[in-house]
Amino acid sequence: MRGTGESDKPQGGYDKKNLARDIYELLRHLGHTSAYIAGEDIGSQVAYSFVVNHAEATRRLALWETGHPTELFNELRMLPQEGQPARGGSRSTCSTGS
Repeated sequence: MRGTGESDKPQGGYDKKNLARDIYELLRHLGHTSAYIAGEDIGSQVAYSFVVNHAEATRRLALWETGHPTELFNELRMLPQEGQPARGGSRSTCSTGS
């Protein structure tokens, strides 16, 4: 993700929606139309934003160690991008293990 490791460190664009868009653009650049998306901790927020904003490019979603659900799912910056309708979870599943 931008700003991590040896990647460029732009002044802005670190919100979850932009980070998800970066991943989407990389996926398309590599010639893929969809992918399995997984995320842990803060990466789970980016993964969730990817699925919300790019449902057509999501095969399945796996999240773990996400933190409190209200922190993950209710942040405005993870809502669909302007002009895109919100999409249901028909292409992804969510389950809890025991």
